[in-house]
Amino acid sequence: MHIPLGKIDGVFLTHFHSDHLNEFDDVYLTGYLPVKSFAGREKPLALFGPVGTKHIAEGLQNTFKVDIATRILDEGVSEEATKIVATEMDEGVIFEQNGVKVTIFPVLHGEKIKPSVGYRIDYKGHSVAFSGDTKYDQNVIKYGMGVDLLIHEVGAAPEDAMSRPVFQRILAHHTSPEDVGRVFAETQPKLAIYSPAWRKCPLNTSRVCISHAHNL
Repeated sequence: MHIPLGKIDGVFLTHFHSDHLNEFDDVYLTGYLPVKSFAGREKPLALFGPVGTKHIAEGLQNTFKVDIATRILDEGVSEEATKIVATEMDEGVIFEQNGVKVTIFPVLHGEKIKPSVGYRIDYKGHSVAFSGDTKYDQNVIKYGMGVDLLIHEVGAAPEDAMSRPVFQRILAHHTSPEDVGRVFAETQPKLAIYSPAWRKCPLNTSRVCISHAHNL
């Protein structure tokens, strides 16, 4: 998307699996470097998510405490820019500013995978809902009803991979294409998009390549 990291002033987390947190540290740390072409954030980074988000923010700031102090002294980075201001809740309006309202809601990524959330964004009569990682869940239907755009995760794999326990476990935590179709039929969005998308790739006897988009 070619957006300078310094232009990103807020991030929304859906859950705390490592593949959804990886590279957030780069958004945070690189974003405040005093180079306007790709960084240059001068204010704290806003971080939103379910309960536990504040722990992530505090942990990152503690982990890179020495690096942060060094860059303040050596590169003139603003101390204010090195902060993370975290807001956490499991359900309700988590952000509202300049006509933009973001609502967070819990979803079922798995009985032992908690928390996991989706989001709905409303602005000037338009709306977008994003399921996050989830199985079929009534909360997606509740918050996605009649939106302009519904982005829903989907899990699928080549038929010859489905006998393997590893892929059975993975897909048990995601929504089948058929169930996503049920969600779309019940919510009736103006536009519906599958995300993440499982991608077919060359197979060998030991491995299946699977790709899905990870969204913070």
